Amino acid sequence: MAGNADGTSVRVPPRCLSLRVSGDWAHFRRPEGNVVKRTYRIPPRTTVAGMLAAMAGLPRDSYYGLFAKDSSAIAIQPRFDPVSMNVPMNTLDTMNDMRKAGSGDAPTVYYPDTSGDRKQHNYEYLVNPEYRIDVWVDDDETYETLKNHLEDGTSVYTPSLGLSELLASVEYCGEYHPEPEETNASTAVDSVVWGEGNAVPMPGTTCKTERSQSFMARTDDSATLGGARTVEGYTTVVYPVDESTIEATPDTRLAEFDGRTVMFG
Repeated sequence: MAGNADGTSVRVPPRCLSLRVSGDWAHFRRPEGNVVKRTYRIPPRTTVAGMLAAMAGLPRDSYYGLFAKDSSAIAIQPRFDPVSMNVPMNTLDTMNDMRKAGSGDAPTVYYPDTSGDRKQHNYEYLVNPEYRIDVWVDDDETYETLKNHLEDGTSVYTPSLGLSELLASVEYCGEYHPEPEETNASTAVDSVVWGEGNAVPMPGTTCKTERSQSFMARTDDSATLGGARTVEGYTTVVYPVDESTIEATPDTRLAEFDGRTVMFG
């Protein structure tokens, strides 16, 4: 096992499930910005974990340990840098719809007053996004459950691309047994590169970087409904803006399968 510049484990798993996820629209909310709700181009690792957990029917907030850095591996390959556009959305104000009965009591959520005024916000949507996702989890039961759903074309909960109304199409590409890529030179990679320090800038190739949350943990907090969750790690991903590949540094552990070279993170 090796580590990247962000401290995220990088490994070549013994096996992995591969799927292609696409849709008409996607929105992976970035935390910054109030007027325009911006989106990541590459779905955060936590978002991918949540989508896979939903397909397998895992309860909310129950799967963070299954997708921890020591017990899982994920590779993401975008088809290209998706085009984005701003879409105006009318939203209800929910600031006063969660109130606490008293000190130490759990909050109570009320339905918003639908007769109230709307607020308009611009949401940045990705147009026709598509990603090839390779995943391995150490828990055999979860792995086999997800594999069965992919083989049968079923899902317990409907997969979406960020927002619940942005439905995703899932195509199962198969199960593979990755082989380590042994090299002493920089190597072209088809997937995103996890960790900014692991990517090699190449002439004629324009790359982008995004830093997003990669691991989550559940916290038992009586002040929130059913507990809370907290981010345990962030990772920088590097990806090209077109269909060209990028290269990883010689000390980066890569995997080969299905005619592709990918980096798991």
